[in-house]
Amino acid sequence: MLIKIPGNNKGITKYKSIKVNDWTIIESRVFEEQNLQEVLYTEYALGLIIKGSKRIFVADREITVSEGHAVFMKKGIYFTSEIVPIDNEFKSIIFLFNEGHVKEFFRSYKIEPALHKVYKESPVFPLITFRMDSLLNSLSQGIEAYFGANSIYGNDIMKLKLAEVFLLSVNADRTNSVLSALTNIYIGKDEINLMDLAPEFFLKNLSLRELAKISGRSLSRFKADFKKQFNSSPYKWIKDKRLAHAKFLIENTNLSVTEVCYSIGYESLSHFVKSFKEKYGITPKKAR
Repeated sequence: MLIKIPGNNKGITKYKSIKVNDWTIIESRVFEEQNLQEVLYTEYALGLIIKGSKRIFVADREITVSEGHAVFMKKGIYFTSEIVPIDNEFKSIIFLFNEGHVKEFFRSYKIEPALHKVYKESPVFPLITFRMDSLLNSLSQGIEAYFGANSIYGNDIMKLKLAEVFLLSVNADRTNSVLSALTNIYIGKDEINLMDLAPEFFLKNLSLRELAKISGRSLSRFKADFKKQFNSSPYKWIKDKRLAHAKFLIENTNLSVTEVCYSIGYESLSHFVKSFKEKYGITPKKAR
């Protein structure tokens, strides 16, 4: 099952969150499962690892993150992960943010893009790991006091905490990769190419609005750019690709029709059967 972050994942993970106005930036999650999990981030994130270790499989690489490490994740990153079976528990604090938060940070602290010319063209892997220093570790240990606390200054406190985690992460990361990533977001160089986005996510249960958000576009611009690149609306292109893949699975595997339905991103079996029949003239069961 795909876990979307941010999203309503109750029953899959145990977590607490702080949400203030337009800020959904901090979540505390405790993972106790060892099973392989599919995870998709629809916002940028900085995660501070409090306890345990986790293996992450992304872009043909395997990365292990452990207590005392921090992780920067690009918006739209999709990966699978599993708990390293030592104590079967993984705990992290995740700061979620968007382009607006990054731009406000750069403006508030008068950080000029020209200052980072050396970094702006450097390639940034969708997931960056680095070891926390004593200052960032202290922040990770102290942030839990804010969960459940109410304050009329909550929005201002969240702005300060996000700025603090930005500054401390840049300070702790000796490779300047986090600074490069934040700069790319600030100067608008982090937009995802639709040619890369479409094949990776067309089988996932994602709305067009979510896909637009992941790509760094408004919904209207996403539709226009998609039409220009694929000569089709995103809805039709995705539907056709899903049904073609479903037909291949039905003809070449022993998966049940229900399993095929959910594997290609459909939530309703009846809707899938209806769409398949409209496309191919027969039901999935008869296509076997």
